[in-house]
Amino acid sequence: MTTERSKREAIRSFAARWTLPTYFLLSYAFTWAFAIPLMFLWRVGQPLEWWFVFFLPLPYGPSIAALAMTYVLEGKAGLKRLVGKLFLWRVSWKWYAFIALTPLMISVFAVGLSSFRETALNGFDPSGWLFILPMLLIALPFGPLPEELGWRGFALPRLRQRFGVLESGLILGVVWTFWHTPMFWIGTAMSPSLGLSPGVVLLYLAFITAESVLIAVVWEKTKGSVLIATLFHLTFNVSAGYLLSMTPDLSPAQELEIETLSTALVWALALACVFLLPKNARKPKVETN
Repeated sequence: MTTERSKREAIRSFAARWTLPTYFLLSYAFTWAFAIPLMFLWRVGQPLEWWFVFFLPLPYGPSIAALAMTYVLEGKAGLKRLVGKLFLWRVSWKWYAFIALTPLMISVFAVGLSSFRETALNGFDPSGWLFILPMLLIALPFGPLPEELGWRGFALPRLRQRFGVLESGLILGVVWTFWHTPMFWIGTAMSPSLGLSPGVVLLYLAFITAESVLIAVVWEKTKGSVLIATLFHLTFNVSAGYLLSMTPDLSPAQELEIETLSTALVWALALACVFLLPKNARKPKVETN
């Protein structure tokens, strides 16, 4: 019994000392354990049912790791607090409007600023609006919901203990980007039409990191609500791809220009929002959320 207790204490001590590195490692390990076989099956053309066996659980790595780490560090009470962040919905309606409209407006402005706006408008098919709700419902369990209990529920509060909002968003953005590495090769992280190249990966890194900073700002202003972070992640995931799907005449070069402009706009908005935060938000927090 004593030996068992000492093992538990040793695990808890290690997890407490190396909380974030251990958490990030577990998130990567769980997801990549499914993503790497999936990548192989995708390349060799295995039947679709095998593809789903590996695809369905892989996005849950960040949240599974968060639940495991929270149980080790804080027990059942900690698990209750962590899961409770998914139900923090009592925030101003302005934040719901912000997270619903911002990603779509960024995509619209990016198209409007591009040199290909006439091509985009000529090929625009407005009937696609009928499918926006189904697309949101389909996208929710394959990214935002499986990830956010970990990224913004577990990791971000701990990063905020040591860094300001901007630095926390930057660090988490880099980790979040390269967590997707196996998915680069199967076209589920970036637009398949853009292909895979160092330049596209750098663009993806820039976009995800800017998105991470912007989500961190909203998380800060909504008292650490994982629900709001999840919905914001969801609208980002759907808006750009959805708008581009309604403009089928775009070439890869045109899509790349629009994605580049979108990234610049997200960065501009994220940095402006950080600048408008109170000064204490630019410093580490004393307490976790």
